[in-house]
This record gives sequence, structure tokens and C-alpha cells, in this order.
Amino acid sequence: LTTNTFLFLINKREDSKCTFCEGEPETIIHLFLRCRHVTNFWLEIERYLAKSGMGELSEGHKMFGKMNDPMITHIVTLAKYMIYGSRRNEKRPNFANFKARLKIDFDTERQIAIKNNTLESFNKKMENAEAGMGSKDRTIGVSYCRWCDVMPPPYPSGITRDWPHAPRGAGLLAA
Repeated sequence: LTTNTFLFLINKREDSKCTFCEGEPETIIHLFLRCRHVTNFWLEIERYLAKSGMGELSEGHKMFGKMNDPMITHIVTLAKYMIYGSRRNEKRPNFANFKARLKIDFDTERQIAIKNNTLESFNKKMENAEAGMGSKDRTIGVSYCRWCDVMPPPYPSGITRDWPHAPRGAGLLAA
């Protein structure tokens, strides 16, 4: 990945300062771990993960993911993708955008499972991985998404398996 430090070394930038804080040289470590704006972004992600008891992410986890935990590794990879995309657009990383993208990823995986007729397996995987993530029900009989903290949309009839967002035994959410 190209950083401002590298671009400065090859005479493509006038300085090596961080795109976000404009104070420190922008190295890979600074960009993904040490910049104060990125540190705040990671803190928001850790608070979000703490709802499920997943705890803190070490610097190693933030850089390389977490062995034997594909969900954390996906979340970390998405966070770094969002950081680098924000850098490219010269905007600070935004947690609301991260949560929205995470929801899109979740919905995409769910649609793939429906298409491949593996929804039951997907639901079990999510149930195990998401244990405890998300908000308490705010409406009787309706769960909010464990990923993005919003009420899930209704899905077409014909899908008979419980959606991972639905309370256990509630079946498909009514339109």
C-alpha cells in the first residue's frame, strides 16, 4: 500500500505527513494504528464489539486479523479497507459508514446462502458468531440487527427459515 512517506520518497508529494492528522509521517503503522483519528475509529469498533463480549483488539489483531476467528478477521479487514478508502478520499474514517458497509456484507452473505440453499448453515454460523451482539428488542417480537443496530427489512414470502435477526422461534418477519 502506498503511504505519503513512500510518495514523498519518490518525489510524488511535497511532504510525508499523515492525510488525517497532518502531524506525523504517514507510515503503514501510523496510518492503520497510531493516527489519533484512526485510534478513535478503532475505539468505536471495539466498543461495538464489546457489546458481544469480544473485547479489545490488539495491534496484531488490527494488522493481521485473529487466527481461527473469521468474523473478527472480516471486521478488521473491512475496517482497514475503510481506513485506506478514507485516506484515498482525504476524509477521516467514519464509524457510521463502517457499520453500513458491514450490514451490506452481512446481507450479501445471507443472499448468497439463500441462493445456494445453505441458509440453515448460515444461520447456525451467525448464531454462534453473533452470540450477544446487538441491541435489546425495542418492539415486542422484533429484534434489531446484531450487526448494524437497525431493524431488518422484510423478506419475500417463500423463505421459511428463521432469519438470523428474528427472535428464536419467531419465524420470518412479517412485511
